[in-house]
Amino acid sequence: MNAVAKDILTPHVVSVTEDMELRTVAQLFEDEAITGAPVVDEQGHVVGVISRSDLVAHDLATPRGVPPEVLAAATVKDVMTPLVVTVEEETPIPEVAARMAQQGIHRVIVVDKAQQLRGIVTSMDVLWWVAAQG
Repeated sequence: MNAVAKDILTPHVVSVTEDMELRTVAQLFEDEAITGAPVVDEQGHVVGVISRSDLVAHDLATPRGVPPEVLAAATVKDVMTPLVVTVEEETPIPEVAARMAQQGIHRVIVVDKAQQLRGIVTSMDVLWWVAAQG
């Protein structure tokens, strides 16, 4: 079977915006049981990605004694990774897996030709696809 990204993607992606506060994102990750999310602009274009690791790194880098109101003001834009690994919907799954392995990442954002968010493929999605191949 010549399966492509759109065949295994999760179409209902929890996304965040650059201006969301980190504490809101942390709660969203907890509520949705996810470890990362694409960051989208007002037009729905993917402009970055944020992960639980980014939140942890921010907490570890924050000096002790910083007033809570300063911490609360931190937003997604402050810690997100602006370089996003994306694939188009028609990208073959082996190519998706190779991109993940080459980049050392566990998720790729799936976009259409206009760079609009269409879904996400995780390493678990690829693993389930491999297992289903027999």
